[in-house]
Amino acid sequence: MFNYRKDIREFMEKNNIEDNLDISKPIEILGILRIDKIDKFHWKVRIRGPKESFYKNGIFSVTIDFPEDFPKRKPDVRIVEKIYHLNVSPTNGHISIGFLNQWIPSPIIAELLVGIYLAFAGPQDPENPYSIDQSREFKTNLGEFARKADEWTLKFAPFSNYDLVLINEMNFYKMEKLMEKKEDKKINELEEKLNQMKQEIINLKQENLRLKKIENDYNASKLEVLELHKDLRTKEKELKELKSKLPFELNKDETLLTIIFIYFS
Repeated sequence: MFNYRKDIREFMEKNNIEDNLDISKPIEILGILRIDKIDKFHWKVRIRGPKESFYKNGIFSVTIDFPEDFPKRKPDVRIVEKIYHLNVSPTNGHISIGFLNQWIPSPIIAELLVGIYLAFAGPQDPENPYSIDQSREFKTNLGEFARKADEWTLKFAPFSNYDLVLINEMNFYKMEKLMEKKEDKKINELEEKLNQMKQEIINLKQENLRLKKIENDYNASKLEVLELHKDLRTKEKELKELKSKLPFELNKDETLLTIIFIYFS
């Protein structure tokens, strides 16, 4: 049993497709070259066949007709060009596939567009085909089915000059996005380097403060030593003067304190 809603949400999550998809520009991931809003109820989507699908060599027009009470009722979705597809009517292009047949009311246009994309890219449902013969061929001779799908695509949905213009516009838009990403990356790299430089400056300032403190401590100690030297020289001078006034000579090993004690005792 196909679970199309689950497939749609998984595809959106895997490919980072937001619910508020910007439909005013080409949507590369879905191969959507252009969306023309004829009015709010009638849209026309130009979509390129997904790579590695049976329809990779073609570009298709898909019409979407919204009912007035959308999303309560499902939209009518049809492929304009003839297409060899199990779940697309060969007479009017009506798409009869799970996400529409099992419609769950949702105003999220991104889900609808992804569902249309998966009608081209995803697995077809051989249990609910428009043609029994096609279903039998799909089950028993997939190679022949693929050959006919490609043949019909080249015959009924070839690239036009208008499509080439749209493809160039998409490529240009893609290049712009790539440039933006590169620019963003460059900006991020510059910001990262700037933050590194800021941190290095902070580290250098802290190191300078540490060295300054060491220098200040050293200078303070140096001044203290100089003061001690000065005091010592003063004391030596006073001692020398005192010695000169004594009425006797000091022996080499005698201290002044000992002589004074003997002298005055």
